[in-house]
Amino acid sequence: MRKCLLFAVALLGLGCSSQDSEILAQVFHRTTEKVEKAAGGNINHFANRLQSTATPTIGLAERVQTRLKWDRYLDGLQITVEDKAPGIVLVRGEMPDIAKKQRVIDLTRSTMGVKDLVDELKLPKD
Repeated sequence: MRKCLLFAVALLGLGCSSQDSEILAQVFHRTTEKVEKAAGGNINHFANRLQSTATPTIGLAERVQTRLKWDRYLDGLQITVEDKAPGIVLVRGEMPDIAKKQRVIDLTRSTMGVKDLVDELKLPKD
């Protein structure tokens, strides 16, 4: 954190007089102290607390379902996702074409936590 602030001070100080650079350095130093104090003395601990509260606590099937729901290429498709075992999800639904089916499979497999999937996606009969 301090290295970043020193770098910022150096960049800001390039076009400033020496007095301006000193004032900026003091401002950044005080800001750093206040942030560390607010974080309980450890800025990394504060960042970890923020990250842990932002991490969703949803299951794997819900995570996959959300990715599929918000994919613009899959808009309007009815896709069901179920947990089968730890790291394994089942995807089920009627796909209009092979490209959409492959998109569902790719998004599912690339979702964090998915180790394997059971494919019950159906294509229209020719």
